[in-house]
Amino acid sequence: MKAVLDQLPPPDRGNASFWAFIATAAFWGFVTLLTPCVFPMIPITVSIFLKQSEKQGTNVLALALVYAVTIVILLSVAALTLLTTFSRLAVDPITNVLLGALFVVLALSLFGLFELTLPSSLSTALDNRAGRGGYLGTMFMAASFTVVSFTCVAPFLGGFSGMAASGNFSTLELAAGAVTFATAFASPFFLLALFPSVIKKLPKSGDWMNMIKVTMGFLELAAALKFFRTAELRWLTPPQYFTYDMVLAMWVAILVAMSLYLFGVFRTLHDPEMHDHVGPWRIIFALISLGLAVYLMPALFSQGAKERNRPVGVVYAWVDSFLLPEPSAAETVGGDLPWSADLRRTLDDARAKGGRVFVDFTGVTCTNCKLNERDVFTKPEVKELFKKYGLVQMYTDTVPEYFYEIAPGIDRQDADAAFNLKFEKQAFGEEQLPLYVILRPEPTGKTSVVGVYREGKINNEAGFIEFLKNGLK
Repeated sequence: MKAVLDQLPPPDRGNASFWAFIATAAFWGFVTLLTPCVFPMIPITVSIFLKQSEKQGTNVLALALVYAVTIVILLSVAALTLLTTFSRLAVDPITNVLLGALFVVLALSLFGLFELTLPSSLSTALDNRAGRGGYLGTMFMAASFTVVSFTCVAPFLGGFSGMAASGNFSTLELAAGAVTFATAFASPFFLLALFPSVIKKLPKSGDWMNMIKVTMGFLELAAALKFFRTAELRWLTPPQYFTYDMVLAMWVAILVAMSLYLFGVFRTLHDPEMHDHVGPWRIIFALISLGLAVYLMPALFSQGAKERNRPVGVVYAWVDSFLLPEPSAAETVGGDLPWSADLRRTLDDARAKGGRVFVDFTGVTCTNCKLNERDVFTKPEVKELFKKYGLVQMYTDTVPEYFYEIAPGIDRQDADAAFNLKFEKQAFGEEQLPLYVILRPEPTGKTSVVGVYREGKINNEAGFIEFLKNGLK
């Protein structure tokens, strides 16, 4: 690709908004407070500070600041570590297997089969330190809380990690995002530590908290299947075990089981005896879960030998892309749109014809890529415009086998994808997926960048069509 890099101008990183990144980080920091790992820690935090406030001479404000700042520092370091490595970890098959296994363990724990606790030696040491009170005890208490809650916090970093992986932000800006996420997460605990009497006004944990825990268990079990499928897509194409149909069927079964639980048909080991009636909120969420299962069920059946039933609507479009469907014939080489993986050859062909080249930086495990390729690239007007371009798909996680004349092996596919990712960063200053670029090969041997489309999910089809039209001018 060096020859192509030499043809291109220096990369333009676009105008990604730092403040939009900060606002997104703060939003997900607050959302994380609603997870089952975090909410039960509120009464524990306040009970300790109630005891501290009863001691004469205690500076409650200083203790609250120490508590909150400790959480912010520890969580910021953990968040920054994940953000700087997220784009690589998200597509690594071993990471996905480990995450899937972790989510299965968490789901079983939320179902009440066992309790997840820190190792006894670590837990005892932290508790002993926290029990001594004072600043050092407060710091250890904050460390205990951060360690316990991080299993629920980490998955929510994905809410803004896509922006972090775009390559548009420096390490210092990523650090600011991590601190913002951690500060939003810690801020309510600072207020509760400062004014512990507020706890009396909060709803008490009870049956409703156990219901939330079990419901989260079902959702984490569904998420685990997604991680296992992502890993297998990196190892086998098409997958043999966690196939699209298998995972979708298991999702439907999980939704049905969750609705039956919410309706009170069965209970877990730690559920109290069912009351004479099920509350209205449980009924509402049970109906939503059952309705989604019924809505997705037709997709398990096919029309003829190849065509899948596709429920109409944005909900199925998201589910379909999130489950990373195997490519159809129209999306592979030789289909309706003749995609190539050879950028240099496509540029040479376009230069000879005076044409343009459309480059799609995509991924086998990229959800938004699948959504755009299924719902936007297949539109008649878009397909007609694509026919006027040389089309190149550059996979940055693993290159599909159908782009090779001879089966290359997974090592070669991954190596080529790593090369594509490096090229994307060097040529366009980006690592995000998807990224769409229009190139114009000049007769002089240089190549100019006509346009770069950076929206992850194409919400504005008219804007994307206009982007393609402008690229032909």
